Amino acid sequence: MADSVLTFANFKEQEQYLDERGIDRFTRDKLGLEIKTATWLHEQGFPKVPGLSRGIVWRLRDPEGTATGKLGARVFYHDVKTVAEGKPKPKFLPPKGQVPGVYFSPLCAWDKLEYGDKIYLCESYLKADICALMGFYAVGISGCWGWSYSDQLNWDFGLLPWSDLRLKPIVCFDSNVNEDNAQLWLAARRFSAAMEVKYRVQADILVLPKPKEGDWGLDDYFMEHDRDATQDYLHGETDPLPSAMSDHLKIMSKEVVLVRDIARFIEINSGIIMTRGDFENVTYANRIVWNDEKAISVAKTYTKWEGRIEVREMVYRPGAERLVAPEFYNIWEGMGVTPLAGDVSLFTDWVEAVFTPNEADYFYDWWGYQLQHLGAKLTTALVVLGVPGVGKGWITAIFEQIYGTKNVSKIPLTVLERHFNADVAAKQLMIVEETDEIAAKGQVIYNKLKDMITSTTLRLEKKGMDAYLIENTVNVFLTGNQIGIFKLDEDDRRFAIFEAINEGDIANNQEYWDPRWEWLATGGGASMIYGYLLNRDLARFNPHGQAPMTQVKRDMVEIRQSPLESWVRELKVRPDEILVAGQSEIDGYVLSAREACWIYYEGQRSMREIDRVEVTKMNAALKNARFGVANDGKKIKPTGGVPTRYFTVRRLPDNVGSWSALVKDRSFWMHLEATEQRGVAGNGDSVASPTKY
Repeated sequence: MADSVLTFANFKEQEQYLDERGIDRFTRDKLGLEIKTATWLHEQGFPKVPGLSRGIVWRLRDPEGTATGKLGARVFYHDVKTVAEGKPKPKFLPPKGQVPGVYFSPLCAWDKLEYGDKIYLCESYLKADICALMGFYAVGISGCWGWSYSDQLNWDFGLLPWSDLRLKPIVCFDSNVNEDNAQLWLAARRFSAAMEVKYRVQADILVLPKPKEGDWGLDDYFMEHDRDATQDYLHGETDPLPSAMSDHLKIMSKEVVLVRDIARFIEINSGIIMTRGDFENVTYANRIVWNDEKAISVAKTYTKWEGRIEVREMVYRPGAERLVAPEFYNIWEGMGVTPLAGDVSLFTDWVEAVFTPNEADYFYDWWGYQLQHLGAKLTTALVVLGVPGVGKGWITAIFEQIYGTKNVSKIPLTVLERHFNADVAAKQLMIVEETDEIAAKGQVIYNKLKDMITSTTLRLEKKGMDAYLIENTVNVFLTGNQIGIFKLDEDDRRFAIFEAINEGDIANNQEYWDPRWEWLATGGGASMIYGYLLNRDLARFNPHGQAPMTQVKRDMVEIRQSPLESWVRELKVRPDEILVAGQSEIDGYVLSAREACWIYYEGQRSMREIDRVEVTKMNAALKNARFGVANDGKKIKPTGGVPTRYFTVRRLPDNVGSWSALVKDRSFWMHLEATEQRGVAGNGDSVASPTKY
């Protein structure tokens, strides 16, 4: 029989169960109760308890009658056994993992509340409905232990105007709620303390009288007595529910933590940082307990309480729990969106249209690794260049949404020029847009960016606090229009630079971009891209590897190099083509900076005419190009010359002898030296490069 056509008339046991408790057919319809099979319950996430056959299902609604999507079921079993796997079989179940919620009985006219009305808190949805049938305002919760620590339940209770109407909460639990049952009694006291703290109202308790045997709840009491007797009981005298200082302290321990290394209190949910004075005398000054008409501060008591919650340090650790006592308090508040499955072709089509296949793979991997390993620090920055309107702003908007504004720092150029640690500390992503003016600011900004990419910690300073170190979790993303945004070394490892090609004239193409922006704004595009990248295979990606060399990066290296630096770069890439003089090859494996200058000037100047400044510049260029230094940097004395430092410019042979022999065994330079000496002995004119020797 399909669940969609199940009716209580087909299930006499469940129909009788409700009838005996005053829930007749008319009331069932008003409540929207349903009878469901075990299969349906399991499909909705209810636990698979052995022997479960069916359940009566309640759907939770808020005071306005709007469904919240939460469910609860009074379940029934095939057999009469009340124990399974050594534990009592549960009578009432919610789906696994469902966030607890307050059940506002639909039998109550919640829009008719008046000043001073009583609100009865019952232990189940059914008991709340029975209470409402008697003419009382009633709410139900599933399970009462620890409920006052639930943000959702506290938010649900806040839907009622407790303070404005001075509503009176009445705890109407089962007959076993008393001082002899420590756990349930403490749960009731915590509820009272929470109502005092949040809504400034005092809760009362109405405990059912004990039956002759065992314990019972309001539904059992209703079945044993008549409707009038139940109404009289609910109208009866209630007792104040005491909330001791210990209850308030336990509640505060779920709200406030002390961070030892900065000597500050932090509000756990909001992240608000408080000095001791602010905590005790301002923010939590209204938390008081009265003792013989004397007000005692809960906050001041908490400060000295041995049971206060404290941690060693405050961290920014994406993906980690909020509070791990006694280790840390995590100020990370979560990502901007939830990952979803879906069609991401509007994203992948763009990526694969503007980048080469290798660049596209790296682009996906660079973003994917960060999202699959929240808080991971990559040792490369991603730079996307391209004409205006090609999609740089769209990509930036996508990842701003994915990470969330609290985890992203958009840095303008003016900030890059100064100390900007505070602007990027406790962030996952730093975005620098339209970086074209960086080139005019010299290498200072480039070096600052390199430090940001490679450093593992950041020094953070906040007003009124000593500076402290925080883990560097920020990854760097830059966009711009021009390729010459800063000067790059040829062997730069840190910047992955891609050019977004205007393939198919997509730049500023409204027909192309309108659906993409719309998908991002209202179609869940960022969530789907997040889900897509979470599932990407990253087996080939090295998060600490070298940034790829792309064509646009090669162009940047060349465009920002001086003629001397470009020549040195060519020497490193193709030494055999550069080491020539006229028609002759320049032999040997090593060069001094002065010899390199002679080749650079194509022999138009003698070795003696090359001055110290030129040699110094060449020496720096060879070092910057990462040429190896012979003899561990120690100077070598050539035949008839002065000790000089040499660089290796060709791959050394396996059977290399001494460094001194490598320097002396170079026929070209021996011949040049002899030729120049003869020229000086004659008329002193410059000597052209020899063609034979």
